[in-house]
Amino acid sequence: MLRILVCISLMLSAPVWALSEITAVIDKNPVLTNESFVLEIIADDDLNRNAIDTTILLRDFVVGQTNISRSTRIINGKTKRSTTWTTLLMCRMPGTYTIPAFSAKGVSSSPIQLQVAKHSDQTDRPRDIFFRNQLVTKQVYLNQTGVLDTKLYLAVQLERGSLSDPEAEGISFKQMGEDQDKIEILNGRRYRVITRKYAITPTQTGTITLRPPMFSGTVVTGQPRGFFDNAQTKPVQVVADDLTIDVLAKPEAASEPFIPAQYITLDESFDLPAGGITVGEPVTRKIVVTATGIDQSVLPPLAVQYPKSLNIYPDKPEITTSYQGNSVITEYVDTAAIIATAPGVIELPAVTIDYWDTRYHQMTQATLPARTITVVAGSDEPAPAQLTPIPVTVEPTEAPTNPFYQWLSYGLLLLWLLTLAGWWLHARSLRQRAPKVVDDKPSTQPDPSELSCWRRLEQAVAQQSSAAVNQALPLWLQQLAHCQSLQQLSPSDSQQAAVAAYQQVLALTYAKQLGSDEARQNAFTELEAALQAVRRHQQQQSKQVDPLTLYR
Repeated sequence: MLRILVCISLMLSAPVWALSEITAVIDKNPVLTNESFVLEIIADDDLNRNAIDTTILLRDFVVGQTNISRSTRIINGKTKRSTTWTTLLMCRMPGTYTIPAFSAKGVSSSPIQLQVAKHSDQTDRPRDIFFRNQLVTKQVYLNQTGVLDTKLYLAVQLERGSLSDPEAEGISFKQMGEDQDKIEILNGRRYRVITRKYAITPTQTGTITLRPPMFSGTVVTGQPRGFFDNAQTKPVQVVADDLTIDVLAKPEAASEPFIPAQYITLDESFDLPAGGITVGEPVTRKIVVTATGIDQSVLPPLAVQYPKSLNIYPDKPEITTSYQGNSVITEYVDTAAIIATAPGVIELPAVTIDYWDTRYHQMTQATLPARTITVVAGSDEPAPAQLTPIPVTVEPTEAPTNPFYQWLSYGLLLLWLLTLAGWWLHARSLRQRAPKVVDDKPSTQPDPSELSCWRRLEQAVAQQSSAAVNQALPLWLQQLAHCQSLQQLSPSDSQQAAVAAYQQVLALTYAKQLGSDEARQNAFTELEAALQAVRRHQQQQSKQVDPLTLYR
């Protein structure tokens, strides 16, 4: 019985917690547009996170992050519990707003009337945090790159914060370099200024609304109360007014592809030797395209034409974008290894880019002029002989005037023509009766000059030396078929296979292709087999015998 009485007394003496009051307060009233303020909702009980619904605020305010805290205090044996919702709010438009009442378990807070004023530079009350945004160019063409300059002014100590990227439908944004941090004095007040620039490239035409970046962070509002306490802080959120930009469509006078830029330049870097390039030796040509006011995603590939007498092995283009002040500069580098196949004088055509000049609103052309290069024979390759004509003086002779000699000349000429016709008929009959004989036996005595050049070429291939192959191949072809390159041989299966194998060897050497040692070895093996097939084919064609020689 005593136990029952003790339990009942303990139950009666235990405190009973029940929600009795909900209070809603804001840290300032009135407020300015695009300036954040803090709403606190305090309930004198331990409630769940979702006990207070704040989604109704989205109708009139920009709602930031909501933090929830709980506290328990015991004073003179009495326990008090509370739950606090802290929400960051902001208004974009001036006017009078009502923060509604919040309810939980039948208890409600009182509504709050809020005055929101439009901020301007003439506003009496200075702001602790604000933006200044500027579009460097308020009117751009489709795919033209503009610049958004964003400055964040801070007159309070910043504990931490973040800056979001701007947003707009039909515009791509890229941050231009690193943020700049400096100090400015405005109206006698010291501000920390953080500057960030964005390259903006529109992908659709018309008037586009651009929402600038938003700052969210925590600022210090007071000193710590004790040695072990942290400084007093509060959350802040700031955004600026929206901006508009006009995007113009492609003009009718513009050509395709449409390249809107302030200006474009073409430069060239060519490691040409003083005496000209040598057959079989590679040289590097680098063409640099510099475009201002355009992003690298809009600049098309460079079209460069080369004569057929040059073998071209291009590298992958290098495209970079840099920023200088309010300028967006794109650099396109086209690099290629060039190998000449025959000596002579070669003209490289001009390289041109047609673009729309956004400064003067007209079509303009950037040009790299044509140039002439001299190709000389290798050190071991015989240069083509220069034939000097020898002047011949013909003394006039007096024609015979005797008619007898004239008739005698006519008779001898007629007799010679009859003899020639009889010889031709006789040879024709022999050709029809004689069997076609082809000597299929291999040549027992190859040409010493061709053989020595072939041995040299075989050695270069065995050593897997591209430079040695480039030197020996034209010499061997000159002795074998009186030409300078494989492309000049008569078309055949062996000729096509040799050209393909030779191109593969050069590509692995000069085009900076990633290839293993095994791939390089296989390429030279295929080249050796293809060259042997070409040699057999050429020798077989030269060994066919004319049947008339059997009767001479």
